[in-house]
Amino acid sequence: MGEDSIPSVSRLSSRLEPISFVDVTKSATRIRSLWLLSAGVAFAFVSGCRMTREPERPQVIEAVEGEPWSDPDKVLVEINGKPITQGEFYHRVLRQFGTAKLLAGVIAQEIVLQEAKKSGIVVSEKEVEEKVDEILAVEERRAGGAQALASEYAKVGVTLPEVRRDHFREVETQLLLSKLVRSLRTVNAEVLREYYKQTYSNTRYQTRHIAYSFRPEPGQTEMDRERLMREAYNKAARAADRIRRGADFATLAQAESEDRMTAERGGELPPVPNDERVPQYMREVFALSPGEVSDPIENPMGGYHVFQVTAVVPSESFVDCEEKMEREIFEREPTEEEVGSALIQLRKAADVRMPDSFQSAASVTGRGSQDSGSSAGNTK
Repeated sequence: MGEDSIPSVSRLSSRLEPISFVDVTKSATRIRSLWLLSAGVAFAFVSGCRMTREPERPQVIEAVEGEPWSDPDKVLVEINGKPITQGEFYHRVLRQFGTAKLLAGVIAQEIVLQEAKKSGIVVSEKEVEEKVDEILAVEERRAGGAQALASEYAKVGVTLPEVRRDHFREVETQLLLSKLVRSLRTVNAEVLREYYKQTYSNTRYQTRHIAYSFRPEPGQTEMDRERLMREAYNKAARAADRIRRGADFATLAQAESEDRMTAERGGELPPVPNDERVPQYMREVFALSPGEVSDPIENPMGGYHVFQVTAVVPSESFVDCEEKMEREIFEREPTEEEVGSALIQLRKAADVRMPDSFQSAASVTGRGSQDSGSSAGNTK
């Protein structure tokens, strides 16, 4: 899995749909956004909530996060001669990300931590480290190596140890949330029948793909879109030709595919059922013989794809697959909707007490807990 495939408090990238196509942005923009988000998340994460040992932190960051209000006049950085103090840093973080929004995130995280502890759900340091290693491996591959990735982050003043530390924090909470949501699932006859209808009742195609996006960025013209389409098509056509001449599909997908969720798996997609819900362009994929590589196929969402069918699996009877369906339902990654529903239910059941003055202020600014996808719940 890549960095977008792990469930988080406010968002999950894993979906039930057969194919997920991820928005592709320029590397520098993505890194800058990641660092800004990490700053907000780092502020919101309470150090006392740590469940595994974090990587060693630089002394200055240790001081800022360990004793946040100890020395508000201490200068953290100077920009063109203008000092930014520790106190001003916190004020800017609060203004930029919204105090009520950050607090809602902390509330959601604390509820998840408490519920996980009550249920005996834990995440080991090894699990977190392995997931962080996967994320950084994907980033390194896309940047062209560890040194190139370090150079990209250095442009926005971030070191790789700092990136690892921030990934560590986020991944720990996300893995815990994923386990918690799965533990809340119930499987009955109705759930099994619906799952069967979506999966084993149909002929299923095991496929893999390499994706090239041509979505224009905001402000770009129709000419830009046409240029991006040509570039994406040419990349896809070259990839198909290389594979037909002997290049390894999985290796090429890892190196070039712009669907980050599937790239590290060699482009492998979940089995696609041949039913009425499948997009029309997938009919071209179903016409392929196992092992055959497609020409570039346009996806209306904004991309060209090279597909390969690796196997065709016939339908199965309900009785024959009932046991494995139950296992798969419990093991599969939660969907975005499932996480949102679980958080709402947990928030409603929690006893959250907040001063009336703060609730009024949050209501006036419109940045209350609903911004984070959680319900007002049992707030007092």
